[in-house]
Amino acid sequence: MTLATLPRPAVAARPIEGGATVLPFLPPSAPAPVTDRGPRRPRLLVRAARAGLAHWRRELDLPRLLMTGLLPPPGAALARLEAEEERLDEARRARAADYGLERHLAVLIALLAERAALAAFREGRAAS
Repeated sequence: MTLATLPRPAVAARPIEGGATVLPFLPPSAPAPVTDRGPRRPRLLVRAARAGLAHWRRELDLPRLLMTGLLPPPGAALARLEAEEERLDEARRARAADYGLERHLAVLIALLAERAALAAFREGRAAS
């Protein structure tokens, strides 16, 4: 399977000049502010997260990542994941010794997957 054939998340990241990528960090129902371009992440990190979506198993991976035994409903973990991702990105930018690329990537995968799950959940409820 090539990167081009991997499923894309419902909420797409967009590349900007300088090789960085902007990830939308607002819930799908909230309008994006005109001046907010969203956080920037290295393009390779975002591509790796997209590739990791193919191996994401929400029932197993999300409780492990959140360090809880319960599986939250779609979208309920977004605020916590966004805060964790922001903390990890600050550590990455500061080149902190305790920065963990593996955890950062797992959190990014979870963010993309949770946004897609929330969008699918909302579409399913709207169709009912």
